[in-house]
Amino acid sequence: MGAVTSVCILCGGTGLTRAHFVPRAIREMLPNQSRSFSVMGEAATSSPGPVLELTEKAHGRGPFDTQPRVLCGTCNNAWMTKYEDITGPLLAKMICMSEQTTVTDEQAHAVATWALAAMLIRSTVDVAIQRLASDFMRAFREHGIQAVEAQVAVFSLANSRALFSGVAVGSTYISDIEGPEESALGLIFLKEIVVAVGAGKFAWLVQRAAHVLSSGVALTWPEVQPHQGWPTRGEVHDDALLLALGIKVPSRSMFVPSTPVRRSTGSIRKVVRVPAGFDVKDINMVSDLFENHGLIQ
Repeated sequence: MGAVTSVCILCGGTGLTRAHFVPRAIREMLPNQSRSFSVMGEAATSSPGPVLELTEKAHGRGPFDTQPRVLCGTCNNAWMTKYEDITGPLLAKMICMSEQTTVTDEQAHAVATWALAAMLIRSTVDVAIQRLASDFMRAFREHGIQAVEAQVAVFSLANSRALFSGVAVGSTYISDIEGPEESALGLIFLKEIVVAVGAGKFAWLVQRAAHVLSSGVALTWPEVQPHQGWPTRGEVHDDALLLALGIKVPSRSMFVPSTPVRRSTGSIRKVVRVPAGFDVKDINMVSDLFENHGLIQ
């Protein structure tokens, strides 16, 4: 069940249309037999022993088929389309290729703008998750991604995602318990690549992850790398990405769920504890740490 809204989340306009948060060019590169698994989460970054409460859902017959009616025609079909036209072919190419390719500053900006917009659309899929403030969304729409506190990075990983079983296709939205209207972390899993979007206090986590895992980074924004290029595969493990984002992973099974409780909506609510905490200040982000644990080849 998606969020109920009567006006466009980006501009406050009317005449709402259905919006995919992943462009067609990317969806066509994903397995037809896969389903779009979503994990909603909340994290308190200042708590020494936090609990993440996650809702896992499967949407539609194929990956990313969910189309919430949350954008007006202008925002959806005009403004966002120009960024999708650049992002879709570029990321679709990245999903299936192994050789390096150059990413321009214009492309990095387009991907970052699309990624933040996609995360905002993604946040409306489940009414249980509180979204970023409307002021944030409208500042982004009116003045661009440079007007808000956000960081975007695209990673190439060596193995399947720790957050999902089966085909690694899905998305995660994590809001900050202490300020869900100010901070959020979005991860979009597209087979071989992961798009990470951080807003508010999570922006610096994405920035740090891109710095630590530089060998597996395809592009970043706004701190554009001098020579951005799509990296060769097989260098960074998914556990390393989660660690770099502040999630301490003690084993292959990152989340240890309690007994699921099925709600009337059909979603499954799990209470999940991350061993050793989610306190990002206590996690050593030195690259040698990952190499010693075999997370970077």
